[in-house]
Amino acid sequence: MRTPLYLGAALDGLGAHPAAWRLTGTPPETLFDPERVVSLTRLAEQGGLDLVTLDDQVPATPEPGHAHGSLDAWLALTLAACRTSRIALFPTGVARGEPAVTAARAVTLDRIAGGRGGWRPRVALSDDERRRATADPERYAAFTEERFAHAEEFVASVAAFWDSRREESVLSSHAVDLSGDRLTVSGHARVPTASSGPPMTAVLAHFSTPFRLAARHADLVFVTPFSRTDVDAVREELDGLRAALGSTRAPLAVLADLDVVVAATESEATARRNRLDRWIPFTSDCATFTGTPEQLADLMEEWHRDGGVDGFRIRPSVLSDDLTAVVEAVVPCLRKRGLLGENPGIPLRSRLFGASV
Repeated sequence: MRTPLYLGAALDGLGAHPAAWRLTGTPPETLFDPERVVSLTRLAEQGGLDLVTLDDQVPATPEPGHAHGSLDAWLALTLAACRTSRIALFPTGVARGEPAVTAARAVTLDRIAGGRGGWRPRVALSDDERRRATADPERYAAFTEERFAHAEEFVASVAAFWDSRREESVLSSHAVDLSGDRLTVSGHARVPTASSGPPMTAVLAHFSTPFRLAARHADLVFVTPFSRTDVDAVREELDGLRAALGSTRAPLAVLADLDVVVAATESEATARRNRLDRWIPFTSDCATFTGTPEQLADLMEEWHRDGGVDGFRIRPSVLSDDLTAVVEAVVPCLRKRGLLGENPGIPLRSRLFGASV
């Protein structure tokens, strides 16, 4: 019997495509309505999705034609936590500053959410650094390695604060005292970790360097294959890294990112994708899908079977349209095929660790 898929959605911006607001005529100021984040999170929960992510990192300089800006991801998802009951919540947290502060923010979200909180650490890069590293990855390989090495020490320090003070012994807290090549951290945790366990950690990984970060520290990893062949190669590399590290963590859940445009017919979906690209030409960093709910279910089934990915994080090209299509049309297709669990009420933490929340 196949393990049911994990299914998540990225709630970034007004959609994964930068022209999303133009297609729907959505006013750009909608970006700053916290109720929009709440309603999208509730829609995902009603559809049986396991998790949502929210990234508040935007270019420092607005790009022409793009809706620019974002609410604070931690605060927006904390509000969503108060209005939902099951779905897991993963804001982005840049790996810089004080690890103790990030550790406290994550535990606070997790406590408010009743064990449903997590975070997605992100390497700290300026707009210019990201452009240069993306344009010439070989030349900037050493720079990229250094930034990820810093991020790894930061993530390890956050986890150390979580481990240093537990709810079961709230009055006893041992000091964190870590000295690495890039970070020196000392102090006490501000908020004790809940008895259900520390916040969940997810990592977005495109290549080997962040794969190592995920293999050491993550509970979930979002990967970006473009084919089933890529899926198998990613899976093999991640499994090899975990084995080489002697990881004792629970199995790492591997979710493939998919940038989707979904419509009732393939021609309608293609027309929508073309309209978006005419406004703003866009190339995604993950696989793109344009088609019907049944065709998307076909792709997901192919990538999941026989030891493929454990699930998917959907990036709706237009949040208001494509997340609704996933919930109302794709999820029922997956359920009919036996790709989703019979009980959609099981929280992500329980699915990952077999623990009650």
